[in-house]
Amino acid sequence: MSIKTDGLNLTLPCGDSAEIAITPCFGESEEPYFLGEGESIVFTVETTDRKRAVIEKTANEQDETGAVSFFLSPSETDLPRGSYCYTAKLIGAEGELIDTFIGGVSPAAFYVK
Repeated sequence: MSIKTDGLNLTLPCGDSAEIAITPCFGESEEPYFLGEGESIVFTVETTDRKRAVIEKTANEQDETGAVSFFLSPSETDLPRGSYCYTAKLIGAEGELIDTFIGGVSPAAFYVK
């Protein structure tokens, strides 16, 4: 597993496993947001035109620092090499979108090498 980060941009080898840890923070705050009852984080990798999701994972457990981990298997990352984009969204207990805290205005890059 050799995922590389550059700011919000992620790069990983095709067909490799990966653990992606995301800590939700909102606004100018550096403090982690801890999920409320029934809330979850959805991590989605999409084609760059944002028309098709190629990976989508949901998590509702955080570690003591507030990080949520998403585990990608080799079969999930066995994608055509190239550029994708990803988002991380906070979803409420009723399934409503609360916030897209990564990739909302401009998508974060996800590269498969």
